Amino acid sequence: MNNKVKEITKRIGKMVVVTPLVLSMLVPNSMSISAEEAQTDQSEQTTTNQSQNNTQVEMEPSTDGTNTNNNSTDTTNGSSTVVEEPQTQQQTTQEEPQAASVEDTEETEDTYTVTLDKTDLTMFLGKTTIIKFTVTKNGEVVREKLYWESEDESIATVDPDSLGYAKIKTKNKIGSTNITVYAPDGTTATCHVRAKKSELTLDKTNVELKVDDTDSFTAIYMEDEKVISTDYTIEVRDPEIAKVEQDKEEKSKFIVTGLKCGSTSVTVKSADDTVASCSIKVNSLLKMTLNYTEITLTKKEKKEYTRLTATIGDNDEAENPRSLIYKSDNSDVVDVYD
Repeated sequence: MNNKVKEITKRIGKMVVVTPLVLSMLVPNSMSISAEEAQTDQSEQTTTNQSQNNTQVEMEPSTDGTNTNNNSTDTTNGSSTVVEEPQTQQQTTQEEPQAASVEDTEETEDTYTVTLDKTDLTMFLGKTTIIKFTVTKNGEVVREKLYWESEDESIATVDPDSLGYAKIKTKNKIGSTNITVYAPDGTTATCHVRAKKSELTLDKTNVELKVDDTDSFTAIYMEDEKVISTDYTIEVRDPEIAKVEQDKEEKSKFIVTGLKCGSTSVTVKSADDTVASCSIKVNSLLKMTLNYTEITLTKKEKKEYTRLTATIGDNDEAENPRSLIYKSDNSDVVDVYD
């Protein structure tokens, strides 16, 4: 029965709340129902309409005095019928979400600082030094993963650890580079590194001696203005003129021995290829003088002789050794005999 009433209402196009009298006029005799059933249907329909009205959002009164509720009351024939006009569009009022405050929506960005205990280094080639770094996050010291970079790894490299230290090692190239560390928020700190050769000097840059005589010089190797012991290699330009040997007890000392008259040089090289050189001059063993520096002879039928005497030593009493050899540059003009 209820389905029949709903079907009739749908065809009419309006939602009608009916009384038992109206219901008897709409329904044929074969489909008549008792007054109690009609009253029950009317109560259910009334309850449904009240529920719909409660769920709708209360609209503001119209400024032109008309009721915004489209329901109207028909009192024709003494009966009270509530007619609800079909709504063309459901009117609802939605509350706009409140804009969240900036303080609530924006996350507080972390602020980092990175400090290095050394920001400028001068290092010798092939050496390693350690710098200490400290990281703070929002004012508190933390252990944070950082990114390290060397502008030129052919000069120096960096190897950090998780305990706040970083090893900087120079390669075998002279020059300078920057070691930069980056925090998560982009904050940076930089250490400037200069790589240079160590300082190697000799206490003598010139040695002069006679044949079979010996002399010496000492190598001085310095790092950070401190004398450091190191290994050396030596190279003599002309080993037939002089011999250079490293002292067995003091490896920074070198012994030079004259072998024959002439000039040469020796190059000393440290373990890191820093070099220094010394010039060597070897003179004759002893002083030699002749009793004549010039002789004039007259050509005669009979040969004329003049005695030439060589004196070896620093005084006139030095003996004339028999091992000396006299030689004439032109035997056709003059001969020399013992």
